[in-house]
Amino acid sequence: MVKINRKKISLVVFLMVIGILSLTACGDKEESEGKYTSKEIYDKVSASITDMPEMTVVDNTTDEGKDSFTYVTDLEQDKIKDFVFAYSKDGKADEVVVIQLKNSEDLKKVQADLEERLETRRNTFSIYDAEEGSKFQGATVVKNGNYLMLIIGNQAQNGKYAFNDMFK
Repeated sequence: MVKINRKKISLVVFLMVIGILSLTACGDKEESEGKYTSKEIYDKVSASITDMPEMTVVDNTTDEGKDSFTYVTDLEQDKIKDFVFAYSKDGKADEVVVIQLKNSEDLKKVQADLEERLETRRNTFSIYDAEEGSKFQGATVVKNGNYLMLIIGNQAQNGKYAFNDMFK
């Protein structure tokens, strides 16, 4: 007959639970820290778009960037890790926004804000400059983990592919 040592079994179960919890904690840390900066994503995405006009690029490290962020979402800036906002210097529709959030709980709100911005820009350009309207055919908001990206341009799908490819 096999004699069961309850203390040893309890210790083994306890160590297994601790191991599982530590793996879960590592997953949370990875989510909040992110694999890339928003600038790295922007650089890769913009390199995939061969017809992008000259862009003004701002980010969360400057006052201009922080002011521009309010055009994109009204989420408090302390809830983001970083962002890049690029828009055409000559008033064209082209635009790229990359946001890395600190917490995935804010994803739905920021995604809704980006989708609203996309729709507002689409409506504005349909009246203001109909030639630019074609750039909205492939325009999209995409997400991966704690990252969100809005992209408007003729080759937006190239940018979307580059974005998704970075997380494979």
